[in-house]
Amino acid sequence: MAEIIFPEVMSVSTESVVVTFSTEGDDRVATRVGDAEVVTTGPHHLARLTGLEAGTHHEVEVEGALPSNDPQFPSTVRTLEQPAGKLLASIATVNDVHFGETVCGRIHTASDEEMGAVMGREGEEPYPQKMNRAAIAEISAFDGDAVIVKGDLTNAGTWEEYQQFLDAYGQLGDRMYHVRGNHDAMLDSTMALNGAPFAVVVNGVTFAVIDTVRPG
Repeated sequence: MAEIIFPEVMSVSTESVVVTFSTEGDDRVATRVGDAEVVTTGPHHLARLTGLEAGTHHEVEVEGALPSNDPQFPSTVRTLEQPAGKLLASIATVNDVHFGETVCGRIHTASDEEMGAVMGREGEEPYPQKMNRAAIAEISAFDGDAVIVKGDLTNAGTWEEYQQFLDAYGQLGDRMYHVRGNHDAMLDSTMALNGAPFAVVVNGVTFAVIDTVRPG
């Protein structure tokens, strides 16, 4: 049986639960939440359990994971209550997409031995491209009324990185709106201004998108 590394309940909605974890190899592992079961293949596992009853406690189990008191991996979860009333609109939002980044999690006051950074392996696709491609695919399948991408759009604030962002998220069309973050003003305070502040209006809802960056 595979060793389960860092299991975590990543998100809970009215009818779904997402559980993530890792294994050393390409092990197949079953994850169960209530009566729902999903089998995933390693080393990086993302199990999305759907069709759950809203406002209900469900047992959580990952095959091979030992019981623990870790609040990130509880033995039971409660799905959210279904909101009352009619669904007016739905949006997707992401932030800190960091195109151009190659190292994540480095703390400059700590050595790599104390807290090592996360880096892609040599020859691998840069992880921002891989992760954002997955996010864009999920957003496309979700087919919401609007998509709001909040900075940081880039890692070092270069126009090349900004173009990588536009090439990727531009696939979502006119429903995609974006606002810069502090990384995006590091080199050129005019980059990615995009007319902020502005409003995104969908059926019954208005979102105020505000640029809070102070260059320099």
